[in-house]
Amino acid sequence: MDKDDVTAVVCAYTERRWDDICAAVQSLRDQNLRPAAIMVVIDHNSVLLEMAEKAFVDATVIANRHERGLSGGRNTALEAARTPLVAFLDDDAIADRDWLAHMAPLCRDPETMGVMSRVEPIWMGARPRWFPEEFFWAIGCSYLGQPTTTREVRNLMGGAMVVKRALYERSGPFNGLIGRKGAFPISCEETEWCIRARAAAPQIKFYMEPKAVIRHKATADRLTWKYFVTRCFAEGLSKAYMTSLLANNAPLRTEGRYVLETLSLGILKGLGDAVRLDAAGLARAAAIVVGLSSTTAGFLLGKAQTFAGFVDLQGRERHA
Repeated sequence: MDKDDVTAVVCAYTERRWDDICAAVQSLRDQNLRPAAIMVVIDHNSVLLEMAEKAFVDATVIANRHERGLSGGRNTALEAARTPLVAFLDDDAIADRDWLAHMAPLCRDPETMGVMSRVEPIWMGARPRWFPEEFFWAIGCSYLGQPTTTREVRNLMGGAMVVKRALYERSGPFNGLIGRKGAFPISCEETEWCIRARAAAPQIKFYMEPKAVIRHKATADRLTWKYFVTRCFAEGLSKAYMTSLLANNAPLRTEGRYVLETLSLGILKGLGDAVRLDAAGLARAAAIVVGLSSTTAGFLLGKAQTFAGFVDLQGRERHA
């Protein structure tokens, strides 16, 4: 793969992240595998659109043509791109120089439809000692339990991935009924997309390439117990909505293994650390229990909402 094969995309929604957006775009300019094009998709924000058009004269700046939210922004980018590969970088992340160079070559395999990278946190405050690495997904980062070598995975992580446009053309768009809208933390749109694609074509593959790295901001407001519980609850809601959209309410086998293997070991490790007089070990074990409980509560509520019709996944939520 060479530079003519890749369009690199940043989706953005608020001018409050302007410095972060500029840093993300600059990290794409600095790639050792230079993308054929850099695209910035602005999510229904005329002020930010004007700022981006003036600042990123070497990039394609376009407005989200679909419903508000990250799913609509990504669909806009996939429609507008003219290269075989499209890479997505979060607007508050910075890609290492070899990010694209590590991921793109894996796409030479005709059956490989996408690759995601490792996501390391940039701590914008001291990392709380209670915050378990098993839950780094709550701050948008790679977490304990994910592959540490190049390996096939069920689904990609949307803010750190490269995908083939052919997947969009064959399997359809990201579902706009789920996915983050502004700061609202409903997610799993990329998980649903990948599962749906594989259901239609079981032979396709997705990979994680840990040698490819982006660095994602873990801001101080995301390092609190309140945010942790809220984000875990939202993840449960997201998984409930996602499974309701999929045929046969697709079972969450990957999540089941994560709970039985990764989280169980994490609790035991935290308790072991506490026995060795590391008081934070007990807090980490407690955080795993609280995080799992919050996620489960969100999942059960989401399932109840969809069953009762309080959330209409043909048209998002009717009412709470």
